[in-house]
Amino acid sequence: MELEVRDEEHREDQLIADCIEHLSQTNCTIEVLREQLEAKTEFMTRQRDELNTYVQQILTLEGRSRQVDKRSLTSKQSLACTSP
Repeated sequence: MELEVRDEEHREDQLIADCIEHLSQTNCTIEVLREQLEAKTEFMTRQRDELNTYVQQILTLEGRSRQVDKRSLTSKQSLACTSP
């Protein structure tokens, strides 16, 4: 009977040790995944900021292009009016 109790206690100890090992490995995996997610989030934030900058530049250039087009049209109309 005493031998059975010792065997059972040994199995319990081994089970507990295995659980601790699995939890430790899982915690390490979670930490690695957390770091990867953080790095990807930072990268995506930088990309979003860069895209916003490009959109602003495009909008500015479109506005300038419209102004140039209006000036060009005005110049052409002026030339057409002054031509005999």
